[in-house]
Amino acid sequence: MTGTDPEVWRNFSLLLARNYAKAMGIIHALKQSDPARRVAAMLAVLVEDNAVGVTIAPASQWDIGELAHLGRSKVNTLLKALESRGLIRRRYGSIEVVDADGLRRLVHEGTSQA
Repeated sequence: MTGTDPEVWRNFSLLLARNYAKAMGIIHALKQSDPARRVAAMLAVLVEDNAVGVTIAPASQWDIGELAHLGRSKVNTLLKALESRGLIRRRYGSIEVVDADGLRRLVHEGTSQA
């Protein structure tokens, strides 16, 4: 493919960079010691590369629990709290991020700045 269309290399490089940035975001999310921040960070990572106006994270509560290393009941409690703050809306099989900036602020609340 690259022999016939050199643009493939450019697109491959962009995809590789996006995937690397996503992996770093997930690692950052997993380093959050507070479970609420960990879930908020994970949701922010899941929607950050979406097309403009697409705010749906196609992940169930179980998926979020697996990603954040939390039990489903704990995730359910945390998602209810995020929903009550107006940051997300729970849906069947997905989560709509209503306020991505608010999620990011929550993740960085109380973190010290060096």
